[in-house]
Amino acid sequence: MNILTVALPIRQRARLIGRLKEATVVPVASAKEAVEFLKNDTAHLIVFYETEEDPLLALATLLPHNQKSRVLFCAKEGHGADFQNQLVKRLRVTAILHHPVDPDELVRRASIELDTKVPTLETRVSASQAIPKALLPVWQRHQETNRERVEVLVTVSQDESPGEEWIDAGRRAAHQLAGSLGTFGLQTASLLARDAETLITSFATLTPDQRDRLAKVVHALELQIADPQLKLPDLESEAPKGTMLIFSIDPEWSQEFSREASEAGYRPLLTDDPAGARRVFALEHPDKVVLDLGGMGQDGMALVHDFSGQGQMVALVEPPGSSLIACKTLTKPASGLDVLESLEQSRVVEKLPPRKVLAVDDDPIVLETLTALLQALNIEVHPLEDALHFWETLARVEPELVFLDVDLPFVGGVELCRAMRAEPKYFDTPVIFLSAYNDTETVHRVFTAGADDYVFKPIIGPELITRTRNRLRRARLAQNISAGAEASSDRTDIGLLIQDEEASRELFKQLSGHGLKVEKMPATGPALIERLTCAVGERPRVVLLDALASNDALQAFEGLGVNNYCQVWVRGDLNDEEIGYVFEWGLAGYVPESLPVHILGKKLERAARSGNGQPGL
Repeated sequence: MNILTVALPIRQRARLIGRLKEATVVPVASAKEAVEFLKNDTAHLIVFYETEEDPLLALATLLPHNQKSRVLFCAKEGHGADFQNQLVKRLRVTAILHHPVDPDELVRRASIELDTKVPTLETRVSASQAIPKALLPVWQRHQETNRERVEVLVTVSQDESPGEEWIDAGRRAAHQLAGSLGTFGLQTASLLARDAETLITSFATLTPDQRDRLAKVVHALELQIADPQLKLPDLESEAPKGTMLIFSIDPEWSQEFSREASEAGYRPLLTDDPAGARRVFALEHPDKVVLDLGGMGQDGMALVHDFSGQGQMVALVEPPGSSLIACKTLTKPASGLDVLESLEQSRVVEKLPPRKVLAVDDDPIVLETLTALLQALNIEVHPLEDALHFWETLARVEPELVFLDVDLPFVGGVELCRAMRAEPKYFDTPVIFLSAYNDTETVHRVFTAGADDYVFKPIIGPELITRTRNRLRRARLAQNISAGAEASSDRTDIGLLIQDEEASRELFKQLSGHGLKVEKMPATGPALIERLTCAVGERPRVVLLDALASNDALQAFEGLGVNNYCQVWVRGDLNDEEIGYVFEWGLAGYVPESLPVHILGKKLERAARSGNGQPGL
């Protein structure tokens, strides 16, 4: 049976594909395209997502062609009774879902409209052992909702004089969090949410100390949502030496060391979840990090790479101990006193040299913005307004990453990128394009020339920081692998999950013909997650996944460390918002569906060989 989706966002579309296995989901972008499809084929269900065009007029164009189809309307905003009556009585809409459309509710309603069995929710990767097992699926479905509630609290707590509407929204969000977090067994966080509710209700009369308390409470809730296994610190205790992130899967050792760290003047953040540790690290920027790598193998080494560059980290390793360049290393068993002394000594350790990037743009405001945003990441930005001096500047700076504008006076950024890829020395240097153009043709040109990423102007700070950090981290991992840290000859070079069988065969033939080991990735979400979260040394070096075929699994990758020693690229016809999701989920990047297969093959080959200590072709 066919499900025709009209303008349906990728998240909801992917959930239909992942859970309604007996149906074929056909996506189109507009009512006009839907009419063309219905002229030649049938749809048992039409899922119509409201866009900027008049939905009543758009649905009216489908009427002559969907006599036997049921229609499910997904509203983008609230509508009155008159509008909904027209949908039902005049346009034969059989079901209406209101904004925000929950993907699982969409699946349930679609299965009812198709008169098929409502599918049960597939078991996903466990987010936390602190939450009762029966509630894990519920936590995972609503974790994003809880994040949004915390974001409301952040907005209110940071505003000097929020309006009544915001105060009411903050009070309601805190109240909902208190009930929700308590239900999941996170009692400390639930009490903090109650505290936040009380403080926000009396916001206008709060003293400076109470406002400071509110900020601390909201930040603690941010950390708890990021990692439900995190043991929240005592907000009342003094921590003159700052925060310390402690990761260990040994509960007895971690509890004892957490107590010693607290007595030594630190505010400990204790977790045994690698995914949560990464999220907390990004939110908290702890002053110190202690990693107990006992029993972790290469997955523990991946954490070291993720947290390196701070000059503030101690890692404990099983005997025989091995020295790690990224941090101070102690061999287990090591006392808490030994660890604390090593951390104190790390204060005098100089930070690693700054990462150097070259930014080329004829707008000095853009260059100044890049410099301001990236300097906090220990990144040294070398700005260049005159692209005619590109090559000598490139040779002088020797950057680890290059930003290019598409339109530059006298010489185009796309041509500079293509020329870099022709030079063996710069073949693997990551290139991020910055441009106000977001049309398909420009994006196609950029990726064809060998770009690694494309960021649309105006520049959004958090997005740029995330993409820059990810690209530099990936470059560092590639260098480490090239130096021999993870160069197993038995490891798959490239994993593919491409719906287009012809394109898949062509890629397989091209890559195999160049001596690369290629593997077809599992087509079901749980099997794909299992394959890409196995031991680090067994993961494919590079993976290309069709967005539609794997979206339900991609969302589960967020924070799971899938990209450690494994680059996961997403292929599809995505809009700006959907491309943003790719990077939110921590993946390597996006390639448009329109990119020719032979160019795509070269890109994958370059990525695979750069991470295998081999020269690019």
